[in-house]
Amino acid sequence: MFKTFVFFAFLVQSAVTECPEVPDDGCAVCGPGKCISNPDAIFEYPGQPAAPCDGLQEAGLTGVIPLSFCGFLPALIPMCECNTVGVLTDPPVVPPTAAPVVPPTVSPTEPPTEPPTEPPTE
Repeated sequence: MFKTFVFFAFLVQSAVTECPEVPDDGCAVCGPGKCISNPDAIFEYPGQPAAPCDGLQEAGLTGVIPLSFCGFLPALIPMCECNTVGVLTDPPVVPPTAAPVVPPTVSPTEPPTEPPTEPPTE
């Protein structure tokens, strides 16, 4: 049971990537301590080109988005699914292993014993 728990914990840990570190001149588009978890979602704002959420986050981290915009961005990007752990990825697929199988024996049970040949005496 403990091995199963450890294996499951490994799968859960490997299914999450951490939020990237925000440089001093960068912008966390989701707000302090948060990052996107849906990188493929599309952010659209009137007068601006549509952009995938991972591109928006990268633009914030590299300073392309002005720091003055960072304060109100989290309210505009619900489609990016901001959280504190980052992108949830598919856990690795572990192929099933064959269960140990004991081959059948030639005679799985002992044959019954012969009944007595003489009737019991009193």
